[in-house]
Amino acid sequence: MPRRRVVGETVLDVRPPGHAPLFSIVIALFNSEHTLGTTLASFDAQLLSQDKVEFIIVNDGSSDRSLEVALSWGNGRSNTVILDKPHGGIASTRNAALREARGKWITAVDPDDLISPRYLSEVATFLECDSTDRLVLLSTRVMPTRDVDGRFSANHPLDGKFRSGNRMASLLCEPGAFAIGATTFLRLAKVEDFGLQFDDRVSPTFEDGNFILRYLCHFEEPLVGLVASAH
Repeated sequence: MPRRRVVGETVLDVRPPGHAPLFSIVIALFNSEHTLGTTLASFDAQLLSQDKVEFIIVNDGSSDRSLEVALSWGNGRSNTVILDKPHGGIASTRNAALREARGKWITAVDPDDLISPRYLSEVATFLECDSTDRLVLLSTRVMPTRDVDGRFSANHPLDGKFRSGNRMASLLCEPGAFAIGATTFLRLAKVEDFGLQFDDRVSPTFEDGNFILRYLCHFEEPLVGLVASAH
C-alpha cells in the first residue's frame, strides 16, 4: 500500500450530482504545458457523446503553466474535474484521481498523448458486444508517434496481440493478452471493492503495471477485451 496519502485541492468541479458516465479519463499533470493543449484538443475531437465521459485532471505541483492551461480548457465544462496538489509523484496523483472518479470504467491518458477521434466510441461499441458483462479489462492500441512530423507506426513492443483485430481473450488461455500500461480500462467498482490504490514505492515508472496486475489477481478467469480499433 502507498506510504503516504496526498490529497488534492479541488479547483474545478461542476459535475451534476449523481452523474455516472461510462468512462472516467485520468490525466496526471507535471510540467506538461507544451504538450497538454494538443492532448486536450484530441478530447474535444471525440465522437462519443460528452455526457458519457468525465475528465479528471490532477496537477502534481507543476512549476510551469500546466494548471493554467488545464483550467482554461476545463472552464465551463460540466464533465471535468481539476485538482491541484503538492508534488508527490505519479502514484499519489493517480490516487487523488481515483477518489474523484464516477465512471463505470476508468483509464488514463498521459498529457503528451493523442487519442484518435473514434477512440472512446470504439471502446464503447466494443463493450456493447459483451452481452454477459464479463469483461474485467480493456486494452487499446498504442501507436508510437514522431514529434517532428506526426507520423506513427504499429511497432510498439506489445502490439502483437492486436494483429487479429478486436476480440476477447481469457488470460488463462492466452496469458500474453494482458495489458500493463496507461491505455488500459478497468472497472471502477471492482477497483473500489478490492480496495486498490497505486503504490508510490513503485517509482519512477510502472506504477500502472503494478496496479493492473494486482487488480487482475482478484479474478479466477480474467476475460479481457483487446480493442485494436481504438488508437
